Amino acid sequence: AVVSTQSGHYGRGGGLAIYINKNLCEYDHIEKFDPNPEPSNVHGEFQFVKINRCKGYKNTVILGNVYRSPSRSPDNFNTLFDMILNKLNRHSKKQVLIVGDFNIDHIQHDNDIHSQHLIDNTTSHGFIQVVSRPTRITDHSATLIDHVYTNKIASLTSCDILTLDLSDHLAIVTTCLLGISTDENLINNAKKTNPENFEFRIFKEANDLRFKQLIEDEHWTDVLDGLDAQGQYNKFIETYTRHYNTAYPLITQRTRRKKERLNPKPWILPWLEEACDRKNRLYHDFVKHPSVSNKTKYDKMKKFTEKHIKKSKNSYYK
Repeated sequence: AVVSTQSGHYGRGGGLAIYINKNLCEYDHIEKFDPNPEPSNVHGEFQFVKINRCKGYKNTVILGNVYRSPSRSPDNFNTLFDMILNKLNRHSKKQVLIVGDFNIDHIQHDNDIHSQHLIDNTTSHGFIQVVSRPTRITDHSATLIDHVYTNKIASLTSCDILTLDLSDHLAIVTTCLLGISTDENLINNAKKTNPENFEFRIFKEANDLRFKQLIEDEHWTDVLDGLDAQGQYNKFIETYTRHYNTAYPLITQRTRRKKERLNPKPWILPWLEEACDRKNRLYHDFVKHPSVSNKTKYDKMKKFTEKHIKKSKNSYYK
C-alpha cells in the first residue's frame, strides 16, 4: 500500500509517501491521521499513519514521515515540531517512529544550536534519535540529516545505513520488534548477555510516576551548598541515580536449568534431576501402556532415584 501526501508548500511536485508492505497488515488497518495543529505552516511537511494489528498482533504502530526544506527556518520548524509532539503525547503507550529528511546535521550537534534544540525537543517528549552515521556523503562533506526517532528504544534491534545509489541520500533500515513488550525484550537481551545470571529493570507507568514524585520532592540543597561546579555535578548525579535506582530497582534473576524444579532441593544435583525426570517419564509410559516390561523399567528407575536421593540428602546435612 502507498500512502501519499501532496505538497502544497513548495509549488509544483514534492510531497511525502509511505510504502507499507502487504505482509505487514491489511490495507483496511491503515489509518491516516494528522496531529499537525497548523497544516498550512510552510516550515515543515508531516505525514502520519496508524498501522493497526501489525503482523496480526494487537499492537498499533504510528509512523511519521517528515521533511524540512533547507530553505525554511530551523527555529520555526522546531517550534512546529514541538506542537506536533505535544499532540502525540496521548499516544505515548503506542510504538511511534518518526523518520525523514530533517536537514539538520546532528554530526555538528556540539556547535549547532538548531541540532541541540531538536534533540532537546524530542528527548523531552520521550523520543531517542537512533541514526549514528552520516546519511549524505559528498566529496567534501558528510552530514547526518536523515533521522529516525523512536519512543520505544528497547523494541529496536538495529538501525543500519545502506550504500545504495538511488538518491544522493543513503538509505536507512531500522528493525523493530512487534508482539513483544518492552520489558520482555529487555529481559531477553539481558539473558543473551549473561545466560546464567542476568539483571534488568522494569519500566512501567507506576515506576515512572514514582520517579517523577521523587524528583519533585527532592530539595537539591546538597547540590547547591558550597560546592564548585564539579562537586555540584557529582552530587547531582549521586542524588539522581539514587532516585532512579529506587524507582527502577535492578532485578537479578538466574536462568533455570532445563530439568530444574520450581523450588529445587539443594541436595538434588543436576544429574539426579535428570534421573527423576526419567523416572517420571517411565511411570507415564507404564500408566499409558501397562505391561510387565514397562513396570520393571519403572521400578528399577524408582529404586535407583530413591537410593541416590537418600544418599545425597544425608551427605548434604553431614
